[in-house]
Parts: sequence; C-alpha cells; structure tokens
Amino acid sequence: MELNLNKNYVRQCNDNSMTGTKGDRLAEEAIKVYREFNRHFPERNSYTNEQKQVLSERREGYQTLVEDYYNGLLCREAQMVSVVVAGPSNYNSGKYHKQMERLVSFSRSGEEKMKRFIDNTHKRINDLEPLEMTLEKIKSGELRYGESISSDDPHAIEKLEAKAYHLRELQDKMKAQNKSARKLKRKIPHSPFMLSNNLQSLKSVEDRIKRLKRQKSTEFKEMEFDHCKVIPDKEDNRVRILFDGKPDEIVRTRLKQNGFHWSPKNGAWQRQLTEAAMRTAILIAESL
Repeated sequence: MELNLNKNYVRQCNDNSMTGTKGDRLAEEAIKVYREFNRHFPERNSYTNEQKQVLSERREGYQTLVEDYYNGLLCREAQMVSVVVAGPSNYNSGKYHKQMERLVSFSRSGEEKMKRFIDNTHKRINDLEPLEMTLEKIKSGELRYGESISSDDPHAIEKLEAKAYHLRELQDKMKAQNKSARKLKRKIPHSPFMLSNNLQSLKSVEDRIKRLKRQKSTEFKEMEFDHCKVIPDKEDNRVRILFDGKPDEIVRTRLKQNGFHWSPKNGAWQRQLTEAAMRTAILIAESL
C-alpha cells in the first residue's frame, strides 16, 4: 500500500542528510508503522459486522494519523542540515540543537498518540465482542489484549467466574498430568510452585467475585449534607460528591489523597463505588 507522504519533504530530507537516504528510510518506516494496525487486528471470521465496521473506520483514522505524523517528521528533518552537507563554516550548531529538541518532543508526542489510538481501538473492539464469545475465550484461557478484568465492567462477575472456571480446569489438568508422570516414574511436568501459584490466582479471583457480589447486593443510598450531596451510582460503579460550589484547596487535597478525581462530565468528585469509598465520602461530607 502507499501512504500519502509529501514527496518534496522526502527528497529534501534525502538531500540534507549525511547518507542521502534519510527521507526514503522514514517513508519505509511509516509503511511499517501503518502495517502494525493489521498485526494488532488481523482479519477474523469471528468479528461481528459492527466490529468490522469500526475496524474499517479506525484503520482509515490510523492511516491519517500515521501520515500526519510522518509528514510532520519529514518536514522537521528536512530543515535540519547535516554538518557534512552544510560544511563546518556554514553549520549553525545552536540552531541544530534547538531543532533536535523540538524534533524529539514532536516524535515522543506522535508515538504516544499512535499507541493510544491502538489501545483505544482494542478497547472498542473488545467492548463490541458478544459476551458469550468473550466468556468462552476466558474459559479456554485464550490470551487477550489487556486481559485484566476491571471491576467497572458491567459483566465483571460473569467474566471473573469464567476465569475461575479456567483456573480450576487448569489446576485439575496439572494435577492429573503430574499423577500420570509419577505412575510412569517420569519427571513431573508441573512444579509445586506452578500449582501453588495457580491456586493462589484462583483464590484471588474467587475473593473478587465474593466482594463484587456483596457490593452489588449492598444498599447504597444518596445522602444530603449542608454543602454537598453523596450520590452512589451503581450503573456507573461510582460514588460522587456534588458540592454547592468549588471546595477549598484543603478539601480538594483531601479528596485527591482519598482517591477521588474531578469529573467535568458529571460535575462531581468521584471514585470507584465500594463500601470503603462510601464511608470515606460521608466522612469528608460530614467534616465540611
């Protein structure tokens, strides 16, 4: 495939570089970076039509992002003349170092944007995956991008139960294989550490399931105080503190120290909804 890269920038970058090929190498690098999208998202028959549509749109968006970044990079590189090309008498080292600093800053920012784009695309595709398919993948132990299960996920309990199922099956399988190896007087394939580690992971998942189920059954009620309200939102899994006005710096510092963050969207200070978070929110509200 061909990216829409500025040929004048490529040529000028070549002319001003020591090797005479820097522009061409950046153009080749741009194609490799663009192809990373297909490596992350290969064609799969299991994708739903909605997932395919989103991937098509995101692929176009990623191409634009890569083109903008590499055209900007080529433009900046083209303005930086090598001392070998300019000659010692015409070489402005001060200007070159300032250009290099700006180039490094631009490169870092562009690379972060492309990484975020890939990460966000993974999240969107995973969010669109049918729940039944996701649960089957977790049960089979299939590795997935960003495989941790967030407590904010509305299907967190189902997914954790699927993960617990996989860990139990794995534990039984390892024990059976070890037993068979002992009978045949062979070296056991799974060390005690592996069994212990898997069992610990299973216990951790089961504890999370119990905690989330208890939290789901707990009655959280909205409470009103003199200068604010404490509002539990089970749907969004957040506890929010709505103040009458902007709280002073001491209160804001205390909120931050206790894990609350300002949400411009909701106009409130909020954190994940738990019994401890509700108690903390009430204590802060009562202290005003």
